[in-house]
Amino acid sequence: MMVKLFQKELILYVLMGGVTTLVNLSVFYLMDETTVLNVSWSVTIANVCALLFAYVSNKYWVFRSHNKTRQATVIEAMSFVSVRLASLLIDIVVTFGCIHLGMPTLVAKIAANVVVIAVNYVASKWFVFK
Repeated sequence: MMVKLFQKELILYVLMGGVTTLVNLSVFYLMDETTVLNVSWSVTIANVCALLFAYVSNKYWVFRSHNKTRQATVIEAMSFVSVRLASLLIDIVVTFGCIHLGMPTLVAKIAANVVVIAVNYVASKWFVFK
């Protein structure tokens, strides 16, 4: 039973993570191609949009978190945002590191997203939506 639940949760996480990644990459690409903002700002704006989508999808569909009190919901949301702020820093560092190694900007962003998805799952499962 636990294995089946874990498999379903992991499949949902991967699916929602994929959609979150598409949100992140789409917003990043839009910002990078249509504005004069530098890469840091484009990454940040993309992360904020992805953050909003990820919280809702993780809370209700992946981890099925239903808090009984407002305080528990606030703590959960703050934990989620804290983890994602750490992810933002990881995202920026990995994106710039990959660009510095000669990767095209969008490829660097995709590589950074792979790292961020793994970090976010572990943190969400064991820290945020426990």
